[in-house]
Amino acid sequence: MKKLVLFTILMMLMSLSAFSHDIEVANTDGVTIYYNWANNKTELSVTYRGDNPNNFSDRYTEKVVIPETISYDGKAYPVTSIGEDAFYGCTGLTFITISNSITAIWKEGFCGCKGLTSIEIPNSVTSIDEYAFFECSNLISVTIPTGVKGIGNGAFAFCTGLESAIISNSVINIGDDAFSNCSSLASIKIPNGVKDIGSGAFAFCTGLKSAMISNSVSSIGPSAFLGCTELTSVVIGNSVTSINGSTFAGCTGLTSVVFSNSVRTIGYEAFSGCTGLTSIEIPNSVISISNYAFNHCSGLKSLTIPNSRPPVADSDIASQDVYDNCVLYVPEGSVNTYYASTYWNKFKNIKTIDAIEKVPQDVNGDGVVDTQDVLEIYKYIQEH
Repeated sequence: MKKLVLFTILMMLMSLSAFSHDIEVANTDGVTIYYNWANNKTELSVTYRGDNPNNFSDRYTEKVVIPETISYDGKAYPVTSIGEDAFYGCTGLTFITISNSITAIWKEGFCGCKGLTSIEIPNSVTSIDEYAFFECSNLISVTIPTGVKGIGNGAFAFCTGLESAIISNSVINIGDDAFSNCSSLASIKIPNGVKDIGSGAFAFCTGLKSAMISNSVSSIGPSAFLGCTELTSVVIGNSVTSINGSTFAGCTGLTSVVFSNSVRTIGYEAFSGCTGLTSIEIPNSVISISNYAFNHCSGLKSLTIPNSRPPVADSDIASQDVYDNCVLYVPEGSVNTYYASTYWNKFKNIKTIDAIEKVPQDVNGDGVVDTQDVLEIYKYIQEH
């Protein structure tokens, strides 16, 4: 009996603590907004009605305006954030106006708002938390405003209708899976300012055709562009030191990769399954290539390494089809060194670099292998 009473009291306390909104106030348009107190009851955060966001997916519909301030009990309070789960699962929400008083959009703030087609994020926002717009499948475009420092994990993942994403120079970190499975996204430019691109950040963006990675980026996480089958060209900025595991794996349409001289390591299966690659130049700076970095790159005919000392290979760097069909080009006088090196000696054809037998590729990224590309390759050889 005592246990039953204690259990009942405990459940009552849990129910009270789980209750979400503190107050509710109707806008002038008649739409009621639910709020929680923040910052010692000096500010307000938008939230959902009741004790469970899943139970009230119809509470916000059509057009909603988040005001800068509200009056409550004769006092004015600023509205400073979109709280966790505030609009979770509001599939009937089609348009929202966010005031300039909002500084943060917290976890899952608009998660699953499939009716939302556009949103204007004000410059006052400095933080977009994880899964903030997860599965907003009809969202067409988004501009990350100046002021935002980080884009959270999965923030725009599975926004399958997203065609345009403009990222401001203020962003420093793009979180894990931030734009993964955004299948309509055609191009992305990572601006100066971004330092870290998270794991799987653009994975399975199957419509992505080009990616420009700025010189400020120092870290690209594993699987960042995994399965981007339409990606044709990648330019890697000169602060990136490592191409991590599976970064470009399964990018079957990739035909051009331009490395910078800052890259030191190429990770496990980094370019595995990139069947469209016909030639690759590894910069002098690379000191190690991990196992199966070029696994099943069946179209690869030319791999150029302008370093007389073979990079460390701790296992097979490629599958047998690559070893059999790809010519490994190395500096004059180092052919025998490569033939004597473990795993590099699996290449059946190792030749000396020269401008005549060099296999051209689309170096300048204009989509055509032309005279300009050959001149760029020749210039590269002369400088290295």
